[in-house]
Amino acid sequence: MRNGNIRSISSQRLQGGIFIILKGLQLHINHQRRSAQSISQLAHNVDAVVAFAAIALAPFLVSLGLNRDDRWHGYRSYSLITGFLAIGLFSIFSAAPLEYLGFVGLFQRLFLAVEFLWIQAVALQLLRISGHLPSLRR
Repeated sequence: MRNGNIRSISSQRLQGGIFIILKGLQLHINHQRRSAQSISQLAHNVDAVVAFAAIALAPFLVSLGLNRDDRWHGYRSYSLITGFLAIGLFSIFSAAPLEYLGFVGLFQRLFLAVEFLWIQAVALQLLRISGHLPSLRR
């Protein structure tokens, strides 16, 4: 039964993250409606929000399967921390265009830095596990 409780908690956290991202998307789209934009700008903004939301949810989805292998010990908690941090930064820079926050670009770049560091850490672990990581010594 313990495994079912863990999955239930993980599912609730994932649903909470999705809710926060959708709320950010709603704030962003409502702001975009109030400002005059072309169709291409609106399409760009919607595509960007969908892509950023997918990037923010990726660590959560990957973390669900990381407990099944001992070689990934520690990466699950790192993935969860990265996911929560990414959702927080995503929420900040989604709300930033509402003109009560500044530094939209800063929060966007911090969001991407957190996610890209996570991607790099997971990729390096995959190389270590596969045995294809080249030696740093010559």
